[in-house]
Amino acid sequence: GLVLGACSLEVRRAVLRCAEAQLQLHPKSVDLVSKMTLNSLLKLVLLSEATARRCLLRGYIKALSSTKPLGFIIHSHGPACFIEFHIKVARAFNGTPAIGILDADHYLACQKKAAYHCLGCDSACSSPKINMDDMDLSRSWQMENPLAIAFHPYDGRVLASSRSLVDCELQGDARPSRGRSLQGRLDFTALDDESKRQPSHARAGFMVQDGCLQLFRHHQGHWVSSGVICRSLPLRLLPCIFLFHFQGFAEVSFVRVSAELPFENEKLPGMSRWRSWP
Repeated sequence: GLVLGACSLEVRRAVLRCAEAQLQLHPKSVDLVSKMTLNSLLKLVLLSEATARRCLLRGYIKALSSTKPLGFIIHSHGPACFIEFHIKVARAFNGTPAIGILDADHYLACQKKAAYHCLGCDSACSSPKINMDDMDLSRSWQMENPLAIAFHPYDGRVLASSRSLVDCELQGDARPSRGRSLQGRLDFTALDDESKRQPSHARAGFMVQDGCLQLFRHHQGHWVSSGVICRSLPLRLLPCIFLFHFQGFAEVSFVRVSAELPFENEKLPGMSRWRSWP
């Protein structure tokens, strides 16, 4: 890797100016999870590492439910920010991994609370702690859990936690039964059967801009857009992958975060009515 050293204040200032210039090349809506004040050089190093292309999950999995946030946040009311993932699955008999967003500040506050208390308790106790990373938060019906929205690119399903009825404006009719999360479905053509032995591939992503969320899937040489499915999102969002009792082979890679949107994209008519899940 690159190692920089400074032997004088002038050199240090020059290095910091270079780092500041490099930071301007990152999408303006992307930031570190921590709110600590850092100099431009340290922030550049940490942000470059957090947004680098990498494999998030790979291997044969047996009945795993999980929410896996990436290491950076998106300012939802800022300029356009597009995030792309590659997904490969085989022998997946209970759905596929999903991609989406999570209310960063609510999630981090819950994680901090869980370090000292049981979720739902006001005082420390000896009961087993509940780890939110061991559940698919997009299917959570508990209002104390953060907003989460997950997109399943293979069949076009969209799951939203019950908190989404409070913390954002879902587009379309959304009247779930009490104590239930929500499910909608985009008018996507289904991809290859993910339960087959032969691996099935999907390219998908989402765009956040001016407090709105759009979903994208690459199919037959071009990107297809859902249009806006949600408005008035929380200010800080965590990109995530979600798994719900997943069983089979999966490989999920974070590809890029960019201020440039997919070109030649086709807009879909919309989404089916939101229904209660389960």
